[in-house]
Amino acid sequence: MSKRESRAILEQSLCSAAAIGHREYYEIEARVGPLAFETPIYRDFFAILGDEAEAGEEFDAVTIAQRLVVKHPGSQADVLDIFEASFEHLRIPYYCKQLNEHIAHDRVRQLAEELARDGNPDIDAYIATLDEIRAGSVQEWVPMPEAYEQFLAQENNPAATHSTGFQRLNEILQGGLKDGQLCVVGGRPGAGKSVLMLQMGIAASGLGQTTAVVTLEMPGTELVGRLKRRYKNESELIALPLTFLDSTSEIGSIAALLRVLARRKELGCIVVDYLQLIEHKSAGRGESRERQVAYASRVFKRLAIELQVPVIIGSQLNRDSTRDDRRPKLSDLRESGAIEQDADVVILLHAQEKDGKLEHMLYVDKNRNGEKHPMEATLIGSEFRFEERTAADIDEEYFP
Repeated sequence: MSKRESRAILEQSLCSAAAIGHREYYEIEARVGPLAFETPIYRDFFAILGDEAEAGEEFDAVTIAQRLVVKHPGSQADVLDIFEASFEHLRIPYYCKQLNEHIAHDRVRQLAEELARDGNPDIDAYIATLDEIRAGSVQEWVPMPEAYEQFLAQENNPAATHSTGFQRLNEILQGGLKDGQLCVVGGRPGAGKSVLMLQMGIAASGLGQTTAVVTLEMPGTELVGRLKRRYKNESELIALPLTFLDSTSEIGSIAALLRVLARRKELGCIVVDYLQLIEHKSAGRGESRERQVAYASRVFKRLAIELQVPVIIGSQLNRDSTRDDRRPKLSDLRESGAIEQDADVVILLHAQEKDGKLEHMLYVDKNRNGEKHPMEATLIGSEFRFEERTAADIDEEYFP
């Protein structure tokens, strides 16, 4: 039996299972997706079941046959065969797994054909796509006992909390950034977003871990040049736990390459500089920039949870934030709605003149697991780093 014949039999069997009722249909849809069926008659049959389920209608062989025959004349007998076939509910996961394996095999074959036709292939992108196919997963509910075990494992795992490199900020965040958290660093141009994010990213990686730096504003080599101002010793500079990605700004490629890296190295942190430079090749024509940024924000939040690392992303502030030299607020985040919603932590940078010197305030304006607090720091541009300053009782002054 050929692979195509085997897949057609699987699709017919799953259509028979889905026709049992809404519960079976939705379970199969969750496990393989509505577009998993390759054989036209079974793909359309499954789509009709979906329409009927959405409308709250019971599955009826005659009604479905009447709809299916419009696209597939003479298909009445096929519909009756599907409805009359016996199928045990417990076999659904097994057959869904087999169909997913067929889908993965076909995607690998298509990828190989694309590679053969590509005169100038981006090998990293092909490897990333292949790894993503192989890592395909089934979404499942997590029962309370299992969720509680995962909670205890994270609570009792010191490696799940990552230092920010600043004592005060660690205190505000109850130890530091946590695995699965999305941290947004917002600021005006020149406020020091890149400096702060990279400094936090370096501190977040523990022994044997790597910080992935997705740099869209400048090449990785330029970042290395700036870091050299801080790390004068060449061996100390080379030993920094950093790896750079500056060859793509497309969100799908970035996510795939991060998944590849996470399987090859132990990630301590991900730094993305910065969100508004992310591109989304699947965006529809005329789709607003806000929707594209919202999509990228959700992708990075999901990656933080999936890869169990903190993700630090930079964000521009809108033009209104420059008026009156006021301190920035959450609503100043450019295309702010989704960013503010997805983030676990939001740090806003504000430079101000103080005693003849330019001082920086770091406002933790969102802290999902704690309170909002400011901290004071000095940007030492010549060394590409922030230096923490201790200031007593400033909370009331800056958070009236």
